Amino acid sequence: MSLLEVLYQRWDEGAGLVLLGLPVFLVALATGCAGSRPDANGGAGASAGSLNPPANVDAVACSNIGPEADATAINSTNSCLDCCNAKGFPDSTFFENRCVCGKPLDDQGDIVCASMAATNDSCNACCRAAAYTGHGWLSAPGTTSCSCFGKSDAMVCAGALAAADPGAACTLCCLNHGYLDDDYEGFGTRVCRCIDH
Repeated sequence: MSLLEVLYQRWDEGAGLVLLGLPVFLVALATGCAGSRPDANGGAGASAGSLNPPANVDAVACSNIGPEADATAINSTNSCLDCCNAKGFPDSTFFENRCVCGKPLDDQGDIVCASMAATNDSCNACCRAAAYTGHGWLSAPGTTSCSCFGKSDAMVCAGALAAADPGAACTLCCLNHGYLDDDYEGFGTRVCRCIDH
């Protein structure tokens, strides 16, 4: 199990990170790994393993950036995100070792639980109930805020689980539905969860 998987598992178990900057770092780290699986045939929304994302995902703008372009994976991740930011996209990932840029599908994260800012626990509970994978809670003198991020959907690409390589099919299907990240679990109750940023 990679460090990212351990951190995500701890985060998913409710250990949640309260600091706003840290989850953003983890999301950026997660997106750098999300699309690194090889292409797949099949999966809901995929046609013979081809990437055909909606308008919020751009697979061309920064596609010249890949792991071989930089000495280390973190340099590639930073270069990819920098390129995407310069092109007007706030997020990035990799697919078939090429940088892919994206914008969130869901823009409700800052308002869906704004009224639940009284405590970190109430913010976390509200975001989880609204199918978000993370939350940010801020409490400062005179102000509190609750925002949610990482909207998840375990149904949109459930068909990817029937593919010969369900992990790769999950990644492809989620991208083809406009989600930059995915969480494929191939043990126990198998799931392909698409995650918005």
